[in-house]
Amino acid sequence: MAEFGFHAQPTEWPAILGQVLSVGGLEIIRNDCFPTRKVPRLVRVTPALLSHIATVNKLVFVRGDFTALPIRVFQLDAGKCKGTYVVDAATGGPLIELSLPSLVHKPEIHGGRPTLIPGDLFLNSRYGYEHKPGYFRPSAAAKAAFAKIKRALQAYLNRALIADRRIWIGPDALTTFEEGRAQILINGKYYHGVDRSGRVRRPAPSAEWRGHEAQRSTRVS
Repeated sequence: MAEFGFHAQPTEWPAILGQVLSVGGLEIIRNDCFPTRKVPRLVRVTPALLSHIATVNKLVFVRGDFTALPIRVFQLDAGKCKGTYVVDAATGGPLIELSLPSLVHKPEIHGGRPTLIPGDLFLNSRYGYEHKPGYFRPSAAAKAAFAKIKRALQAYLNRALIADRRIWIGPDALTTFEEGRAQILINGKYYHGVDRSGRVRRPAPSAEWRGHEAQRSTRVS
């Protein structure tokens, strides 16, 4: 398994996807319900793709010459997308998966504070065959493609030290964090901007968070 985690915010999605496609010979497939088995493959970033990521699903698939076997597409027989077709990223291909990072602000989670949620570039350690039992390992070409995409993303991202941990983070997201407009969860603790000496701050609990903790303490006692 190969994995690369990083932080960014929605304003940086076009740049991130552009970096992926800049590698050359790659196509992006959105994670969606399709009316037929013919799955659209994109070679450029479109407003429709960005809208889908923002409103439906932040996971996309990356296909290239390393995708030596047909992609498995199967029909759903239940649920709101019944009768439509979806991609099975664990079978055939292989496909490289990219989960886009985000900036989330919901009162009921993360203490009610805007929070930068990491994304992930992922290549599985094995994939199933569609028409026979057993598994196969990603080829050298698939591993090389993953490495190229990772380097392309790193060329855009910044390397930042937060709470003794180095992370990869987009320039927009880093500014948002440093100005205290969003927090980041590191090793189970939230961090929120930097002070004048350059030290990372821990945020004071929000009113929503204090209320949640008070209710929790009452239940425990």
